[in-house]
Amino acid sequence: MEFCEIIKALRIEANLSRKALAEKLGVTQACISYWENDKKKPSYDQIKQICIVFDVSANIVLGFEDI
Repeated sequence: MEFCEIIKALRIEANLSRKALAEKLGVTQACISYWENDKKKPSYDQIKQICIVFDVSANIVLGFEDI
């Protein structure tokens, strides 16, 4: 799975809107949209925050392990 698919799947599984996830991560809703549409990638610090919010390892977020 690509990062764009993973972040969207995690968000949907957690029953979060793009806006709610953006607020939890301290980014804009547009930023979440860019990630989910594979237009931009998150920074290292943002990846760490994603792992914390979803309580998953970086291996899952980066696609090395299945969700």
